[in-house]
Amino acid sequence: MNKKTKTALIIMGYAFLALGIITMGLFLSIYLALNSLVDKSTLTQTVPTEVIHDVKAPGLYKYHPRTNFLILGSDNAGGISRTDVIIVASVDETNTNVALISLPRDTKIEVEEKTVKLNAIYPQKGLNATIKVVEEILNLPIHNYIKMDYQGFEKIINILGGVIIDIEMPMVWDDYAQNLHIRLMPGKKRLNGEQALHYVRFRNDGYGDVSVTDSGYTGRVARQQKFIEALVNELSRPSNLGKLPTLIPQLKDAIRTNLTPSEMVKWASLAQDAKGFQIKSFVLPGRATIAETSYWIYDQSLLTTIINEYFRVGKYGFSVGILNGSGSLEAGNKTAEMVRDKEFNLAGITQVTEYQYQKTTIQAAEVYEDAVKWLAAVINLKEYEWIKTRSPLGDVAILLGRDAVR
Repeated sequence: MNKKTKTALIIMGYAFLALGIITMGLFLSIYLALNSLVDKSTLTQTVPTEVIHDVKAPGLYKYHPRTNFLILGSDNAGGISRTDVIIVASVDETNTNVALISLPRDTKIEVEEKTVKLNAIYPQKGLNATIKVVEEILNLPIHNYIKMDYQGFEKIINILGGVIIDIEMPMVWDDYAQNLHIRLMPGKKRLNGEQALHYVRFRNDGYGDVSVTDSGYTGRVARQQKFIEALVNELSRPSNLGKLPTLIPQLKDAIRTNLTPSEMVKWASLAQDAKGFQIKSFVLPGRATIAETSYWIYDQSLLTTIINEYFRVGKYGFSVGILNGSGSLEAGNKTAEMVRDKEFNLAGITQVTEYQYQKTTIQAAEVYEDAVKWLAAVINLKEYEWIKTRSPLGDVAILLGRDAVR
């Protein structure tokens, strides 16, 4: 090896070493920046585990894993941090679907025997109290939270290059107390950070935060959901992945979260693939009342239906099918009604007409052992045979026999 070749190899070695150091430094700086977003406060779960006859309910997301995020958007007018945006996003990454539910800030709740609005909880009692109240309203565990202020929101949207939104109506409003001056005209446009913030904050269209119309819920919360879907589309553009190093310093000033750096990277990567996700958006069902104080009164029955169908599979996280081999339509219908009343997700009912079965059995794969035990305990099926095979209808199937008629 001559001297020139040896020198060239040494230079290349140093170049690769320098590139490695730079790359490691970049990743380290990204990691440290992401770590600075992490809120060290603990997040406690308040949804209890049910027990019947010493049989515990299976974990809510044991069979259909979901991760629930509480998203809070706040302003700091007058030095008080108010949560004007309160949204829970439930993500099923296995089955690629997302469910969003917006909770109007005027939602009426009872805290320590006092009637207050939902958005009063954060400035008065803090983040953990807000999470607890949301969990109690939805009867869902909150796994992660993301809190963003409006100034940081603007910067992030600008770094992404804006977000495309089809503006439904002229939006013109002046609030001199908050130095807020909104001027948005109808049409499909790419909004910059300030314009996007104006779009999600505008509420002077006669509908306020939320109103019920013949076509469904409308108002500011509906526009916020529409914006989130548009933002997901923007984040899923490959060109935005390269903007992460620029975005992180802005995130540091704008976001507080309990996500770890590795979790942030995971969900950011998932957002890149989010175009294939199905997104369902809901508003906390209810009605507005206007007396001395305006409130949003939510409908618990409608809410339970939405939560069980879209935010988990039934109350207990698995679905139940009924195979009616009893020879009696009435027996099948009664069992279906009981399954619904116990808040299981009813996958359907099928009549088995080839021949009649004498004894009721349960069909489910072995992985559903806890579900089988819990179903039997809840519907008081004291003697049953579990056939360990894949259920032909739902996660767990009840095959009714003649004993169901007696």
